[in-house]
Amino acid sequence: MPNCSTFEYSHLHTFTRGYDIVHIPLSLAICVCGVLANAINVIVLNQPGMRSSTNLLVAALSIGEGTVMAIYIFYVTMYRIDRKLELGMSKPYAYTLFILVYAQNLFHAFSSWMIVFLSAFRLAFMRAGVAALHTCSYSRAKMGIFTNAVISLILSAPFLFAHHVVKDYTRSINGTDAFKLDFVSNYSLTTLLLVTTGVFMKVLPIVLSTIFTALLIRTLLKSQRRRDRLQNEKVEAEQRFLASQLEQPNSSINTKSAKRPSIRRSNDHDSNSRNIYQTTNIMIALTVLYIVTYLPQAIMLLLLIIYGMCFEVMVYERLGDFMDLLTLLCNSGNFLLYCALSSKFRETCLQLIHSLLLPKKCRL
Repeated sequence: MPNCSTFEYSHLHTFTRGYDIVHIPLSLAICVCGVLANAINVIVLNQPGMRSSTNLLVAALSIGEGTVMAIYIFYVTMYRIDRKLELGMSKPYAYTLFILVYAQNLFHAFSSWMIVFLSAFRLAFMRAGVAALHTCSYSRAKMGIFTNAVISLILSAPFLFAHHVVKDYTRSINGTDAFKLDFVSNYSLTTLLLVTTGVFMKVLPIVLSTIFTALLIRTLLKSQRRRDRLQNEKVEAEQRFLASQLEQPNSSINTKSAKRPSIRRSNDHDSNSRNIYQTTNIMIALTVLYIVTYLPQAIMLLLLIIYGMCFEVMVYERLGDFMDLLTLLCNSGNFLLYCALSSKFRETCLQLIHSLLLPKKCRL
């Protein structure tokens, strides 16, 4: 191993030793809560009043992120608690680790690109105007999910070829051979894996998500200004109408009867507009959360490609568990964002809970 004193950071080593103590219980707690939260998310978004093309994509995102967290639970309980990575593992355990890590990469790629699809889909919806329901239809959302699944399978394929299970000659298990998951001795394949993971699973989704989110915010502000202008014009028109009616005798009854349907239509329009803006704000919040979480990881992977083994051993591996924690926190954030930003989601969730609990109370 080359001299890596350039990348020796004493504070980083101290932080790693301190964080290692709490990582396993903390990550397990977050994963259990995250899996439950994502499951609730999928159930609520599939209720009749919540079904839409955008919510279908969000439900797919929740499935991907929930699966990542479920896989991490298996990984921690099977390999970190028993310290099989440090003490050695049998051949079946090594191949199980191979499958778990591949599946985690697959669903991680799916979740990352689903954020891109979501931001692009919502941007198209906001810009389509009256054709939004046709442009962003349910069938096109399903096609987007299928396309994302194909992209994820392609991007995660290099992992299968760049890793293999080999004997671990430095360890043994009760006198028998130990095995480990390692890179293949092929520089091209390992480089392809790093580039695929760093660029196509981290950097490119972040760049595209940032662009689409910036355009979405711009479209949202433009739409809000247009909505405010139309609202002001509408108020002025109603005021002129009321003034003209008041100038005529015996017009109070006609004024009231003419005003009620206008108010009702206005309330319906305001409710629909509020739901549209709430959904758009949720998409923006999801994308910003993703960017804030994964941008440092993307930078770390790019530095790993540039600086090689020393950076991997002295920096990247020491921050691995902490980066996993950031990923888990991001994956469990969908439910909280929806609860905080969507009144319709909260109402549907409470109605669902009430419908589940009410029969029990009636039987009592």
